[in-house]
Amino acid sequence: MSTHSLPNTSQNQPALTTNTSVKTTRYDSLYKVLHWLVGSLILLMLIAKIGFANAITTEDKLNMLIGHSSIGSVLALLIIIRVVKRFVIKSERPIQTIPNWQKRLSGIVHLALYFCLIMIPLTGYLSASFHQLPVMPFTLINLSRVSSSGYVEADFLLMRSIHENMINLLIILLFVHIGGALYHKFIKKDDVMATMTPSKKIKKVE
Repeated sequence: MSTHSLPNTSQNQPALTTNTSVKTTRYDSLYKVLHWLVGSLILLMLIAKIGFANAITTEDKLNMLIGHSSIGSVLALLIIIRVVKRFVIKSERPIQTIPNWQKRLSGIVHLALYFCLIMIPLTGYLSASFHQLPVMPFTLINLSRVSSSGYVEADFLLMRSIHENMINLLIILLFVHIGGALYHKFIKKDDVMATMTPSKKIKKVE
């Protein structure tokens, strides 16, 4: 039988395609809540750092440590959720229409921010453990873990140094991050900052 008599099914049937051309234009609600909560708590911790430096009595220092560990524990929990959402679940994020060099720089800054936000609570907890200091979030639970070797000044000083250096690096990265957001908002006047804020509608990227 001639093959010309067979119907051409490839022409008669519509092609099965998935519409993936429309991309999200905003971070989802959980991303936004995590972003602004973490940012607010970081600001609170930096302010508290000044108060801690001015604490004089032992009681004042103890109260500051309890407050520090309370905020730090909440911050650590939020960071864990953020890391899982970003790197494990890999929730969809908006594609920014910016030059490639800005995308690369933004990616480096964001990864460095994640690194600092992981290392700061970790080294803070280890510093407290090495010095046998209290880690008592809201005085509800004692998370203190006394080092089996007791107080070793060298270990404590090393961990505290890493902790403080990570904080200093975080401050620098925050200036770059906030400066970049303000640059796009007021100089470029594009929609980059709007992807993380409940502002006006953004034109869809296709």
